[in-house]
Amino acid sequence: LISKFFGFILVGILFVLFLLINKGIVVGDKSNHESSLHIPQLYYFSTFTLLFSFPSIIISSLLKRLNNNNNNSNNNNNNNNNNNNNNNNNNNNNNNNNNNNNNNNNNNNNNNNFIYDPIKFILSLNIFILPIIILIILSIYKFTYTHLFLLSDNRHYTFYIWNRFFNRYEFAKYVPIPLYIYSCWFIWKVLRENKTKLWCLFYFISTCLVLLPSPLVEPRYYIVPFFFFQFNQFHYLNNQITKKLKDKTKNSLDNNGTIGRFFY
Repeated sequence: LISKFFGFILVGILFVLFLLINKGIVVGDKSNHESSLHIPQLYYFSTFTLLFSFPSIIISSLLKRLNNNNNNSNNNNNNNNNNNNNNNNNNNNNNNNNNNNNNNNNNNNNNNNFIYDPIKFILSLNIFILPIIILIILSIYKFTYTHLFLLSDNRHYTFYIWNRFFNRYEFAKYVPIPLYIYSCWFIWKVLRENKTKLWCLFYFISTCLVLLPSPLVEPRYYIVPFFFFQFNQFHYLNNQITKKLKDKTKNSLDNNGTIGRFFY
């Protein structure tokens, strides 16, 4: 067992030695890189992930509906054939089977709509939505940090978001709460299509351990957890051409938007 996980154990030991020798996790200027409990980082990351996964969301949703429509058509054809062959002996059984199949199809369709429909998602939470909103409001109120670099470096998108929205209006930081809730749930739901609950739980815990100690909101901190999400999302996107088209389209829009923002 030790030999199997020797690489991970060695990395852990070396990390502890680094902390002892460096007297902290920060390399360089420690005064501007102090740790904190920055809970809203998770909300920013989830929104970032939802935004940059949007092309995949659309493609996957369309493919799922197409697959389900084909499956429903095949099931209906099979049921009709069975009914024609067994009209005299199995009328009751066929009717029951048809009802069960129809219910299953309806459930599948509802589940597919539920995954991508934010309105149905919010309505489905019922009594849970209010406690969740209260907890998020408290976490934003108590644990939101505005780093000096965030307000002084105009080379980053976050500079404009904070100066023109979050810092300009007193309640602006609470406005995206519905988006935060949906984004976190969306990440969980997508990962659960391929992964166990334990895997997803550790994914969120690991993401929190990486992001929450940092008071600085910097999208590059999101790259590793974002790519882990990308590697494990949407098993319907098996076509490499579709993946490449999606990635090239997204990258082209990102690059053109960035060039336009800073030149004009």
